[in-house]
Amino acid sequence: MPVSVVDINLSASTGATAKPTYNDIALIGHATTEPAVGFDNAKRYSNPTDVASDFGDGSDVHVASQALSQMGVESWVAATADEKTVSGELLGGDASSTSTGTISNVPLHDDLSVVSVYVDGKQKTVVPKTSSPPDADGSPATDEAFVNFDTGEVVTGESTSGSGSGIEADYHYLDWTSLEAELEPLGLDLFVLADTHCERQHVGNLDELVTFAGSVDGAVVGAHANGATATDDAEALATAHDVAGAVPSGDLLMVAHKSSEDVAAYIAGQLGVNPAWFDPFWDGEGYPFDTELYRRSLVGDPGTSGTFEGGDTDGSGPSNAIISVDGTLVLSNSLTTDGASSDYQYFDIGRTEAFVASEVEEALKSLRLDNDQIPFTKDGRSQILGAIRGRLQQYVGSNNAPLSDLEVSAPTIDQLSDADKANRVFSGITVEGTLASNVHEFGVELNVRV
Repeated sequence: MPVSVVDINLSASTGATAKPTYNDIALIGHATTEPAVGFDNAKRYSNPTDVASDFGDGSDVHVASQALSQMGVESWVAATADEKTVSGELLGGDASSTSTGTISNVPLHDDLSVVSVYVDGKQKTVVPKTSSPPDADGSPATDEAFVNFDTGEVVTGESTSGSGSGIEADYHYLDWTSLEAELEPLGLDLFVLADTHCERQHVGNLDELVTFAGSVDGAVVGAHANGATATDDAEALATAHDVAGAVPSGDLLMVAHKSSEDVAAYIAGQLGVNPAWFDPFWDGEGYPFDTELYRRSLVGDPGTSGTFEGGDTDGSGPSNAIISVDGTLVLSNSLTTDGASSDYQYFDIGRTEAFVASEVEEALKSLRLDNDQIPFTKDGRSQILGAIRGRLQQYVGSNNAPLSDLEVSAPTIDQLSDADKANRVFSGITVEGTLASNVHEFGVELNVRV
């Protein structure tokens, strides 16, 4: 028995519009103490006060809810993952000398204060790394332990004695399995790690959320660490490159800023009140939070490496930045972390593509439910094509429409295989659309004659 009557494969050549429920946002929080509403309970809210009652005043999901509400989002889902504790896990080295080990429960939670590594009982300073192995770019000092919070790999600067207690770790991790099981059937579209400013230790949870979001045709908005707290702009830039480069995805938009507020939630709120093809680049409405700004030379552009938009020297880890245009705070671009060589370089491409898939699915489900039979005949083929075209044609060619053209095709009946007919599968339906996209720059040649 099929789980769904519609099986859709996505490619970066289709796009469509939003329906009222498409921009459905989920705020993901965490706690060690169970909130009043319980762990992993994905509940819908329309008022931040109710979120405070269920999760606590000032909790991560409450802070994020305030941002969504301020941006005009009418409702959203909030859920808290159970932050579990492990103490004294043996990573290796009790029987022979070693300097490496692997933590079993990954990803590790992103709070550095709850992660400790010991070699023969001596505590080491934990240094978060995004490379695998963690010492790929250099070795730890004697008193250090390099830890990849995503993979759980640990490299210490001192080997065990072989007769001591070996390499041990205390740490926390989130119960993602239970949370994702709760979120999966809800049809959510945008996800945010609530009130989180991502540094290297946040990569594990960020990667987990992006992977899950992609599996349900959703997307993630993330914010880098508050640049105002970095030693200097160079350190903030390097951290941003490492974090964004560690999670390359057309489903992830990362933003650099110098604000203490929940920047990711504000941007998710902006997306939540606009259609799926909305491009947040230079939105004239602006953002209401306070922030300092990076120098424009550091913001750069997608073609300039060593900047936020251009990524590192290899072009990896592109991010957007909050900038000011005539006193209005806007997003410098709408880049994903997938990079300039990807079909999903811009955030709106994947979102519109996921939406057109949902529209096609709804059209075919409605067709199937409204008819006692869709025969393997010319008439049945016409019904299928008509249902899809009828659903999508309104989004083609008009002002503010996401598609400039659309073609829907299906094999003729004699082209279908006997196996498909026997299994009652009408395969080979193709939807090809051209995104109208959005102008980001203007090229003008100006000649003035005197």
